[in-house]
Amino acid sequence: GIRYGFSLAVVNKENTELLKDRPSLFLHDDFHLSNIIIHSNKYAGTIDFNRCDYGDPWHEFVKMYMYSSEISIPFCHGQLNGYFGKSLSNDFLTISSIYLAATIISTLVWTKRIIPHEMNQSKKRIRRILEEFNNFKSNKPTWL
Repeated sequence: GIRYGFSLAVVNKENTELLKDRPSLFLHDDFHLSNIIIHSNKYAGTIDFNRCDYGDPWHEFVKMYMYSSEISIPFCHGQLNGYFGKSLSNDFLTISSIYLAATIISTLVWTKRIIPHEMNQSKKRIRRILEEFNNFKSNKPTWL
């Protein structure tokens, strides 16, 4: 079995109140570096819309924390700067960390059911995320 001793301090009544009345928009819902097409050193498009759905646009950043940050922290900084400019609100950091905390739990279930041969890789990814977010005592990763 898997055992992680992590705190979900970020998921508390005060913080979850921030989830009320969030917008619901069309999401790619799997936006990360592996789904981006570059041609002639320029962004040419995004692929893999098979997980698209509707939800909070800030949920889209979960894959940045999970996957893109493994490949390129500067890309993550650029993604955030492109969306928000130079200032990230504490609300964004808290809301996106709540979404991430929920996602890492469901990731284990999904991995075991769909791609069990990648369970060790998923566990390693989750350990990295837990370190970066100080076991979710912080609402932002160490690289921000």
